[in-house]
Amino acid sequence: MPKRIRDARQVSLTRILFLGALSALFVSFFAYLARQTLVPTFELERWVGDLFLSRSDDFGWNFGFSALLFQGAIVATAYGSLFRSAHRSGLGPGLQLGFFHAVVTGFALGFTRFGFFAYALGAQNMVALLTAHLLFGSIFGVGFDLAATKRAYPVRINSKSL
Repeated sequence: MPKRIRDARQVSLTRILFLGALSALFVSFFAYLARQTLVPTFELERWVGDLFLSRSDDFGWNFGFSALLFQGAIVATAYGSLFRSAHRSGLGPGLQLGFFHAVVTGFALGFTRFGFFAYALGAQNMVALLTAHLLFGSIFGVGFDLAATKRAYPVRINSKSL
């Protein structure tokens, strides 16, 4: 079985942007599942549309969904550069960055009508918002780690050339 080598420099910007949008898509799916089961008011896409457009109708939801994917791709560039500079990626570092991202987002929401950490929307939404950021960080961290890993095949040594 070939040995695996991590090289974060081989992960291209295109792949980072794709992984970020894919992670945001998974977060949107998580928001859908949360709405269907535990937190019926967790309308992440509608919140984003409402923040940018002050509209909470279907157009606001569609815009929020598109903006969520775009934001995921943009935030992924920051995650990717931190993974590259730290020479670490994976589930653990992804969760750490996701938690930091949730704290920064929670404070930034304090300047909106949603309140710090979205407390105006209820405690369940606060927990769901934290979980969504942790999910984004973990999915992106694992995806980046898989993209940075390559197989190293053993090089045959010819004894005649020694």
